[in-house]
Amino acid sequence: MKQWIWLVAMLALLLTCISCSEDKSEEVPAESESEDDDEDDEDDEDDEDDEDDEDDEEEEAPATRLSEFDKRAEALWKRLATYEKAYLTRWGPVFKMEGRYASDLIDAWNDLGYALTGPDGLWRTTVPNVWFECGKKPDQKICKALQEHEEVFAEWDIFQEKISRMEPRRGGSFLLEHIDDIEQHMDTYVMEKPTREAMEQTKFYREFLMK
Repeated sequence: MKQWIWLVAMLALLLTCISCSEDKSEEVPAESESEDDDEDDEDDEDDEDDEDDEDDEEEEAPATRLSEFDKRAEALWKRLATYEKAYLTRWGPVFKMEGRYASDLIDAWNDLGYALTGPDGLWRTTVPNVWFECGKKPDQKICKALQEHEEVFAEWDIFQEKISRMEPRRGGSFLLEHIDDIEQHMDTYVMEKPTREAMEQTKFYREFLMK
């Protein structure tokens, strides 16, 4: 009888040890899962930080471009103001105003463009008909060059007609898109004043007509 009691006690002890061993083996994956969760959380935080950095860079870029554009627009406005007496008399009061609109700048340049390269502008009337008398001497090199350039002048006409029909609220986006074109026109065709001497100092005369 004692032997049976001893065997039952040993069997119970053995079962208890097996049960403890299984409990410990089940606890290990739980710890592993916890570590994985921590690593996933850290990865998510790193990804969020990277995304935030990228967003900051994307936000800074337009601001920088806008700042550079504002400087160019202001310089262009000041440059236009220097032609007030020669071509842009009616813009005198606006040049002195604070808080001007982009549409003002575009319209002022448009007036200047018509005065220089428009159908009745200096380059298409006074220069060929008065200063070089192309009507009487059409074989002159400069007269032929001006005639060849009519296609380019016509393209500027189309560009300026587009401005004339444009709504003022679109001035900012239009200037942002075409400020290079406006600067190019001024660099090439604009005479400091409507005289033959000033005309001969322009890039258009020196680099195109006199080639």
